[in-house]
Amino acid sequence: PYKPWLSAWMSPGGKNGAFAGYYIHLAPGATHFSAGIYVPVKPALHALRSAFAEDGKDARAFDRILAARAMQPYLPLDTEPLRVTPRGFPKQHRRLPLIRARNYLVRRDVPDRELLDRGAFAVFRDAIRATAPFVRWLDAHTIAPDQDPFDVGDEEF
Repeated sequence: PYKPWLSAWMSPGGKNGAFAGYYIHLAPGATHFSAGIYVPVKPALHALRSAFAEDGKDARAFDRILAARAMQPYLPLDTEPLRVTPRGFPKQHRRLPLIRARNYLVRRDVPDRELLDRGAFAVFRDAIRATAPFVRWLDAHTIAPDQDPFDVGDEEF
């Protein structure tokens, strides 16, 4: 009963906060880096879906972030989509996959050789730099300016 890996979640609100963040998983042959928001609380998820449903400049900014060359190694976007459209959102929409999303995550597997050649610090520093615009966009669309990011309500995780 021991874990053959080391992992860390980094975000301003901690693991139970409402912010997006970064996840590092170190394990022989199974190291990876992820960024985004996993199982956001209902108000945050609704805010993200609403931003995509509006299909305005904010949604287009999200498209530009995903299209950036630095983001390509971390795609495709992992959303674990619902089979049906959430109540209150259009059933026909060009951003329907993003509206149906449960998570907004990107990920890159890191080969052991890369860790040995470049060093873990350099690998994960570069990963955070590449995905920071994505994480900042998510944070900007989940947290109201006057909302306490550490208050996640009484929902169970």
